[in-house]
Amino acid sequence: MFAEVDQFKLGGYTFLVTLDTGAGFGGEITVKAFQGETVILSRTFYFLLDAEGHMESSHIRSFAAKFVRDAPYRETCIQGMSKWARVADWYERNEYYYGDKLQTIKIANMSDKKELAEITGQCA
Repeated sequence: MFAEVDQFKLGGYTFLVTLDTGAGFGGEITVKAFQGETVILSRTFYFLLDAEGHMESSHIRSFAAKFVRDAPYRETCIQGMSKWARVADWYERNEYYYGDKLQTIKIANMSDKKELAEITGQCA
């Protein structure tokens, strides 16, 4: 199922929040930032749905507020160099490698480099 679940304006930007239940592991929520008619950013929020499938939207609103008010942060996001963009790359890369198996992997502590290395097959 794909649905537009929220849309709001902040500063000179419009933010569109979508839900895609067929998306990659944990990445059902995507936010697109528009400047006029142009999409300038697309960000996937991972694991924002609770056990009942309800979305936690405060993270999205906080991100949008920082994106609007903080020009250096906004540029970092648009260039794909923010911390969240690098984490998203990790999810996408591992979903590509592991496919359905990724859904069975549980990472209790993402800062545990040894566990991360074991899962990805990389050196810690």
